[in-house]
Amino acid sequence: SEMVPGRPLLFGLLGFVLALLALDGRIDPRWMVLVGYVWVNTHGSFPFALVLAATMALGRRLDDGRWGPEVRVTGWIAGGLALGVVNPQGIKVLLYPTLLARRTEAFQSIAEWQAPDFTHWFQVATAALLVLAVGLLVVRARSWRDAIPLVLFAGLGLTSARNLVVLLILLVPVLAGALPEVGPAVADVRRAILGPARIVVAALVVVFTVAALQRPDVVLDAYPEEATTWMEDEGMWGPDSRVVAPDFVGNLRAAQAGAEARIFIDDRVDMYPMEIIDDYLVVLRAEPGWQEVLDEHGTTAVLWQRDTDLGRAIADDPGWRPVHRDRDWTVFVPA
Repeated sequence: SEMVPGRPLLFGLLGFVLALLALDGRIDPRWMVLVGYVWVNTHGSFPFALVLAATMALGRRLDDGRWGPEVRVTGWIAGGLALGVVNPQGIKVLLYPTLLARRTEAFQSIAEWQAPDFTHWFQVATAALLVLAVGLLVVRARSWRDAIPLVLFAGLGLTSARNLVVLLILLVPVLAGALPEVGPAVADVRRAILGPARIVVAALVVVFTVAALQRPDVVLDAYPEEATTWMEDEGMWGPDSRVVAPDFVGNLRAAQAGAEARIFIDDRVDMYPMEIIDDYLVVLRAEPGWQEVLDEHGTTAVLWQRDTDLGRAIADDPGWRPVHRDRDWTVFVPA
């Protein structure tokens, strides 16, 4: 779950895989019309398909001195994406990525949009595979068709953690084409290992299923469960409440209470007016004027982590008093 959030991003990743298969001639590129239409209407990462196809086409041109089949695949991808305007929002769907580009600062407060810190094993593993791929391309393969998209998506992955999984998907065919062939051909050993492989796969399915069932369905250790429950009991999430909390707490409340969540903001920053996002960043960073922001929004309570800039600033401010504390979180109300 750290690697691939269970959200519409999964549709984008599937579309990216299908685009790779079409560009490698493994599926009929005409399928990309349907794929493009679905992709546009499910996730805003659809420009990745055009970027991938265009850079591979350019790389083919540099490798062979001519345009290859990637140009035709690019056309089918573009057609599918253009067809995506057939929806209630029309062309606004295609313009959605430009909205993200205009809100770069807003996304800086969201962890998955920040550069990876390489504290997770899959981030380190992806970086290691990237180094291996670059080394193989320089020493052995020397293919512009692989190198250009790899450099571009490596830049996207190293500047935004959510794009690392896209880079990882791209690394699979790059490494498959660049690694030297070692050992017997697959066709020669397929029959010999097919039977044992089926047994191993079935056993792994059972093992992983049992292991997954031993874990809780949802792990909420990072969320203020105790504090939000206390506030619920005290009526602090009522119809007239205006609670300010970090964006991920907004996610929790939206999951718990739906339309009755009474949240200030959650991490879907592309869905909020820029005025709200600017105010949230002032509060998040405890910048000068954070008190005025809370006053302007008629804040009835602040739920915040103690060991943060705002947590320390509001604890020292005589205009606010704590009414509940647990291990990491404090609930403040106007004094």
